[in-house]
Amino acid sequence: MSLFGLVAPRGHLYGTPRPLEEDVAEMVQGGTRLGPLPPNWEVAYADNGEKYFIDHNSGTTQWNDPRELPQGWEQVDDPVYGTFYVEV
Repeated sequence: MSLFGLVAPRGHLYGTPRPLEEDVAEMVQGGTRLGPLPPNWEVAYADNGEKYFIDHNSGTTQWNDPRELPQGWEQVDDPVYGTFYVEV
């Protein structure tokens, strides 16, 4: 499809639709939903179907889900101080 003479890259699935129900299970980790992506992030799929993540804040992409904590870190939900993260 062409808009003002520009052609979208072949096979680009930028802004893909909401996942099917069977794909929702993939969004669950350790029995807890990962929740929404951070502001201005988007899920997209490569030509081979592999999922990647777009950070529109910095204009970068990455394979790792930004909602997952790096190994050795854990989330603490404190009633006084709120949610924070610690390296264990």
